[in-house]
Amino acid sequence: MSNKIASKSAAKISLLWLPIAIWYVLSILPPHSALTGVDAHFYYTAAKHWVAQKPLYTEIRSGFIYLPTSAALMSLIAFLPITAFAILFKLISVIVLTLGVYSAAANFVDENNPRCFFITLLITVILSQAALFEGQLHVMTTGVLLLGYAAIAKERWWQAAIFLTLALALKPTSLVLYLLAIGVYPKAGWRILLVSAVAFLLSLIAQSPTYVLEQYHAYAKTFMAAMHYDGGHPAHWATLFGAIAFYTHYQISGAAQFITRIVLAFLVYLSALFFKSKLSKQDVAFFILAVGMCYLMLFNSRTENNDYIMVAPAIGYLLYWSVNNKNWLASILLILITLTSALSWSVTKAITPYNTNWMNPSAITIFLVYLYFWAKCRIIETKHY
Repeated sequence: MSNKIASKSAAKISLLWLPIAIWYVLSILPPHSALTGVDAHFYYTAAKHWVAQKPLYTEIRSGFIYLPTSAALMSLIAFLPITAFAILFKLISVIVLTLGVYSAAANFVDENNPRCFFITLLITVILSQAALFEGQLHVMTTGVLLLGYAAIAKERWWQAAIFLTLALALKPTSLVLYLLAIGVYPKAGWRILLVSAVAFLLSLIAQSPTYVLEQYHAYAKTFMAAMHYDGGHPAHWATLFGAIAFYTHYQISGAAQFITRIVLAFLVYLSALFFKSKLSKQDVAFFILAVGMCYLMLFNSRTENNDYIMVAPAIGYLLYWSVNNKNWLASILLILITLTSALSWSVTKAITPYNTNWMNPSAITIFLVYLYFWAKCRIIETKHY
């Protein structure tokens, strides 16, 4: 087997999406109504507003709270009717995510093989159904971030800069992994900032500069208002703060949440620097990607259950490692985490219908602990080798 996964094997493995595709096609045929997805409507409306130079930010709790660049990118296909837009948007999302998983499987391990791609994509497919049907941008963003960190693993700095800038332009929650790349990889950092500056200038050229700057200002105001609201209502979201509120019946205040985020972000950064000096460049690129995704899910102020798709490739990748090394205890743990996340809505709806936001953050906290354990074990294995 060459360094790249054989194209025939990759094509066959990509058919894991087929059952979801069939389900989706059947669901939009008469007599059913078209499943455009709630989130897809937000992107479509924002794209239309961008083209018409109308305000993008009109609501705090449930409106469009992404950078203006996201609306600009969505406008490229917003000339279509909403149903066609939603279908094409989801198709592009699946393709980008699959390419991201493929790139990760081909670049994060030295002995690239179809098994890594298969297991990683299988877990990703299992955990992506809800996000895909809602039309969430997390699906596409996850694929772009995977492409970015796979490029980092091979020290393709310009390629990484383009992908990470695109991820941030699509969804501002990518900021965590964007900043980690800048802070941990100096060779990527200045390139990322340069590409980001170009992307900002392009947004000014794409529309009236006055309109664009007004939208950036409106975004900042809307974002701050949303953060203030979310800080006072942690139980509304599937974050670690929401899980703590469920278990203890105590809601951590907005100020305490902010301080906790900053302290833990600094610890994540220090751990990334530590493992960078101990692990191979492939292992550390995966570790930073995975720990960044976990931090984002657990501490982003408005994480929803569907957003946990972003951790799915990391779970799948570690499941590949455990299966490959015949570590059956770890394999069982990771399979249980996968099933817990996949069934979280149904299970919590049945046993705690008043709160459905505690199971995913609980499972991913366990996964995060295992991730650090894996990284420590990799250090020992590397030294032994």
